[in-house]
Amino acid sequence: MGAKDYPSDLAPRLELFWGIRHVAVHMAGVTTADFVKRHPGVVKAPGERVRLNTRDSGSSLTPFGILFSRLNDSLLHDFRH
Repeated sequence: MGAKDYPSDLAPRLELFWGIRHVAVHMAGVTTADFVKRHPGVVKAPGERVRLNTRDSGSSLTPFGILFSRLNDSLLHDFRH
Protein backbone atom coordinates (compact mmCIF):
# COMPACT_ATOMS: atom_id res chain seq x y z
CA MET A 1 0.00 0.00 0.00
CA GLY A 2 1.20 3.53 -0.66
CA ALA A 3 2.66 5.40 -3.57
CA LYS A 4 5.88 3.99 -4.99
CA ASP A 5 8.56 4.77 -7.54
CA TYR A 6 9.14 8.44 -6.81
CA PRO A 7 12.35 9.83 -8.32
CA SER A 8 15.14 10.09 -5.74
CA ASP A 9 15.47 13.85 -6.30
CA LEU A 10 11.77 14.65 -5.89
CA ALA A 11 11.99 15.86 -2.26
CA PRO A 12 14.68 18.51 -2.91
CA ARG A 13 12.82 19.76 -5.99
CA LEU A 14 9.59 20.07 -3.99
CA GLU A 15 11.50 21.88 -1.22
CA LEU A 16 12.83 24.40 -3.76
CA PHE A 17 9.38 24.94 -5.26
CA TRP A 18 7.91 25.45 -1.78
CA GLY A 19 10.68 27.91 -0.89
CA ILE A 20 10.05 29.94 -4.04
CA ARG A 21 6.32 29.88 -3.36
CA HIS A 22 6.91 31.09 0.21
CA VAL A 23 9.11 33.99 -0.91
CA ALA A 24 6.65 34.94 -3.68
CA VAL A 25 3.61 34.90 -1.39
CA HIS A 26 5.02 36.26 1.86
CA MET A 27 7.95 38.41 0.74
CA ALA A 28 6.74 39.74 -2.65
CA GLY A 29 9.49 37.74 -4.31
CA VAL A 30 12.34 39.26 -2.28
CA THR A 31 14.65 36.59 -0.90
CA THR A 32 15.70 36.30 2.73
CA ALA A 33 18.95 35.05 4.24
CA ASP A 34 17.17 31.82 5.15
CA PHE A 35 16.06 31.30 1.52
CA VAL A 36 19.63 31.86 0.23
CA LYS A 37 20.98 29.42 2.83
CA ARG A 38 18.42 26.74 1.98
CA HIS A 39 18.56 27.21 -1.81
CA PRO A 40 22.09 28.24 -2.83
CA GLY A 41 22.44 29.23 -6.45
CA VAL A 42 18.91 30.55 -6.99
CA VAL A 43 20.01 34.12 -6.21
CA LYS A 44 23.37 35.54 -5.17
CA ALA A 45 22.37 37.38 -2.00
CA PRO A 46 19.45 38.08 0.36
CA GLY A 47 17.27 40.94 -0.83
CA GLU A 48 17.38 39.91 -4.49
CA ARG A 49 14.14 39.00 -6.22
CA VAL A 50 13.38 35.49 -7.38
CA ARG A 51 12.73 35.71 -11.10
CA LEU A 52 11.07 32.95 -13.08
CA ASN A 53 10.42 32.70 -16.77
CA THR A 54 8.07 30.34 -18.57
CA ARG A 55 10.82 27.76 -18.95
CA ASP A 56 11.51 27.85 -15.19
CA SER A 57 7.88 27.61 -14.15
CA GLY A 58 7.30 24.56 -16.32
CA SER A 59 10.23 22.72 -14.77
CA SER A 60 9.22 23.80 -11.26
CA LEU A 61 5.77 22.31 -11.66
CA THR A 62 7.17 18.95 -12.75
CA PRO A 63 7.74 17.69 -9.17
CA PHE A 64 4.08 18.29 -8.34
CA GLY A 65 2.99 16.48 -11.48
CA ILE A 66 5.14 13.50 -10.51
CA LEU A 67 3.96 13.55 -6.91
CA PHE A 68 0.25 13.70 -7.69
CA SER A 69 0.26 11.29 -10.61
CA ARG A 70 2.02 8.61 -8.52
CA LEU A 71 -0.23 9.28 -5.54
CA ASN A 72 -3.31 9.11 -7.75
CA ASP A 73 -2.13 5.83 -9.31
CA SER A 74 -1.57 4.38 -5.85
CA LEU A 75 -4.96 5.47 -4.54
CA LEU A 76 -6.75 4.08 -7.59
CA HIS A 77 -4.87 0.79 -7.23
CA ASP A 78 -5.78 0.52 -3.53
CA PHE A 79 -9.41 1.42 -4.23
CA ARG A 80 -9.80 -1.18 -6.99
CA HIS A 81 -8.25 -4.05 -5.03
